[in-house]
Amino acid sequence: EDPLLAGAIATEIVGGIQSQGVAATLKHYAANNQETERGTIDARIGERALREIYLPAFRAAVEKGGAWAVMSAYNRLNGTYCSASDWLNDKVLKGDWGFRGVVMSDWGAAHDTLGVANGGLDLEMPSGRYMNPQALGPLLDSGKVALATIDDKVRRILRLEVANGFLDRDPSESGPKDDPRSDAVALQVAREAIVLLKNENGALPLSVKRTKTVVVLGPNAAGYPTGGGSAHVEPFHYVSVAEGLQKAAPKVKVDVIPGPGPALLDALVATAPYEGPLKLEFLKGDRHGRTAIATLSETRIDHSWREAPAPGVDPSGYWARWTGAIRAPSAGRFIFLLRGHGNVSVNLDGRKIIGSWSSPGDTLYAEAALEAGRSYPIEVMVRYDGRGSPAVRFAWGAAPALLSDDEARRVRAADAVVVCAGFNLMLEGEGADRTYELPAGQPELIRRAAALNPRTIVVLNSGASVATADWLGQVPALVQAWYPGQEGGRAVAEALFGAVNPSGKL
Repeated sequence: EDPLLAGAIATEIVGGIQSQGVAATLKHYAANNQETERGTIDARIGERALREIYLPAFRAAVEKGGAWAVMSAYNRLNGTYCSASDWLNDKVLKGDWGFRGVVMSDWGAAHDTLGVANGGLDLEMPSGRYMNPQALGPLLDSGKVALATIDDKVRRILRLEVANGFLDRDPSESGPKDDPRSDAVALQVAREAIVLLKNENGALPLSVKRTKTVVVLGPNAAGYPTGGGSAHVEPFHYVSVAEGLQKAAPKVKVDVIPGPGPALLDALVATAPYEGPLKLEFLKGDRHGRTAIATLSETRIDHSWREAPAPGVDPSGYWARWTGAIRAPSAGRFIFLLRGHGNVSVNLDGRKIIGSWSSPGDTLYAEAALEAGRSYPIEVMVRYDGRGSPAVRFAWGAAPALLSDDEARRVRAADAVVVCAGFNLMLEGEGADRTYELPAGQPELIRRAAALNPRTIVVLNSGASVATADWLGQVPALVQAWYPGQEGGRAVAEALFGAVNPSGKL
């Protein structure tokens, strides 16, 4: 990121947030340059590079924006975890920049009591695993931690609460409202963000008068307004690209070809093959550690537990984890489908291919290329927390054809084809770096659609750059839509039909 631009934007965002009586928190401080193994890596960066490249955006948001909180990164910086870095938190942030607010850890980013207590951390989130009376008491008694250090942490937390009026008003439990004014802002932001990356042979804008039929297909046709992890915000409603096209051009026939869904899961769940029985464990605990309560043996994953799923398991909340192996009968594309509520994930050969912190029970799927005869370890995990349904279903099998004969006919006959491709909240979030290539099957789908219809337009959902070399030359138009929010489909449609100039920049 450009330090000047990032600092200018962050300063304005902080001002906007804090004008509403909310304390803004800057993250991740600092040098959080990768997500893969973010909890263990050590970023080795000299002080000059830190002060000239990595820290100016934070400094601007503190000194000019007046941010009230800063969140420590997970990683180490020059050998020390950021949450315990006296140089980073006390010397630079609180000393050189005069920061008077609170330094808090990211969730689980504290690793020991003495280090974070003397390293400038004021608040451990989400709970006091290390910073608690039992752990701090002996350190205070021995003089390893000074009482003045604790006083400063308390004073900073109280200062934040008093300065922002937290002690003068009751906390609101109502949350944000589905306000039409907010909806209008969401739409305008999405309009301004869309980037036109390619447009040849007059492919865009589409003509409202001459266009009779538009086919919308691809894994993101249903829409992904936000990224995953902490980037995920559940919208009040969402306008898909297909819905946006229909609103923008009511007389145009919008033909949607959906991706794999519940019907395929239902067809595969009873026949999905595994190498021997699956081990099913019910676990209790949290992100720091889990212990098995009960262990069973299964041949498939298809449950709707209404009572305790096993002896000793609390039916109001538990983790269920299936582990085993699969073996592909032949080389090729295979599909994996999972339906469950809450925190769900599928790991194939040690790599997460499906994952959502807050799945509403939709059918999530991913594709992978498998080698014939090779054994692949697989792990399926769900967390039931008493909300939603305890039902869970998982299956895998040969991936269906990119397009059926009927779907290919519809694509060929359309006046334009819009392929909604890219990533989603399962594949692009925090805690891991996604692939540079589009997920398996998407490049093939784009090439297939382009071979059937020369008026194929690709709309990408991604938070950063994507490999395009193996298909870009076959399509006349490419639009970068990012993760465009609840009005994203409407904004994309307006750009495709020329009502809005897709003038965003990379």
